[in-house]
Amino acid sequence: MTIEENIILNRPNIKQSSLNTYLISLKNLRKKIDNKTELDNTDFLNNFDKINDILNNEKLTTKKNRITSILVALGADNKKNNKLIDKYQKKLKKLNDEYSAFLKTQKKTETQEKNWLDYEDLVNVYNDVMKDVKKDKITKKDKLNDKEFDLLQQVLILRTYLDFPLRNDFADMKIIDSKEYKKLDSDDENNYLALLPKNKKVFILNDFKNKNRIGKKELEITPSLNKIINIWLKHNNSGWYLIKTDRKTPMNPNNITKYLNKIFMKRANKKIGSSLIRHIVISKVTEGEPTIKEEELKQKKIENKFLHSSSMNKLYRKVD
Repeated sequence: MTIEENIILNRPNIKQSSLNTYLISLKNLRKKIDNKTELDNTDFLNNFDKINDILNNEKLTTKKNRITSILVALGADNKKNNKLIDKYQKKLKKLNDEYSAFLKTQKKTETQEKNWLDYEDLVNVYNDVMKDVKKDKITKKDKLNDKEFDLLQQVLILRTYLDFPLRNDFADMKIIDSKEYKKLDSDDENNYLALLPKNKKVFILNDFKNKNRIGKKELEITPSLNKIINIWLKHNNSGWYLIKTDRKTPMNPNNITKYLNKIFMKRANKKIGSSLIRHIVISKVTEGEPTIKEEELKQKKIENKFLHSSSMNKLYRKVD
């Protein structure tokens, strides 16, 4: 059986987008090993030292993603090599520790530094696209050509990420009406845009990174985005929220990244996707708050003064 077949057999509920991410990562890795892309078996993953050398030339986040894909493939193999799996697990733990330590510095990566925009400039890109939409009177037209259609979708995706700076959770998102909304099963694992009565709309998130920890979410759509969606739905009859240029196929996570990259490269000469938008927006929202180092110093002072933790200090505090 191929790696793909083994993974599907081992994880029957795996989402296609997740499976594709693992397979693409493994194909890229194999190409660097022996200039092949076939994933007929896991033999190419046996040379731990060679793969380690390849990973040494990649970014920390890429290394983590590669090892995760390797572990998924090896874990699904019917001839499991537990010693090899243990090697990769230890490698992943080390990378995760490095990543956690780096995150605590709250410094930008080299790539983030190169592509960073201040929040105000992020908004300016949206305003710049909206200016073109208004100039061409796209919101007033009954029928749009491909260029106009794409411009309207650019406004939609930018407003969406400014209001809801999530990951690529809008990928493969289906649009449903209130009847379908009422019929949704509690164990549904898909994300939706629900069109409810009285022009109310909500994003229903049943599948996102931290769902197991914080539960499924419904996000009420803001008036500014609601207005754009109403115009968008006049022209988008696909049944999907974000779509490719054929106007009928939903964007997958990779498509969303490339689409955002295209917008920002043209308007600001920056390679920005949903991840960097999240960092920019969060940095703006938390502007002026103490840094992690400052918080740690404060906690240490409290411990030295009162001989208890910062959290206990908060419980001791009394307010009127």
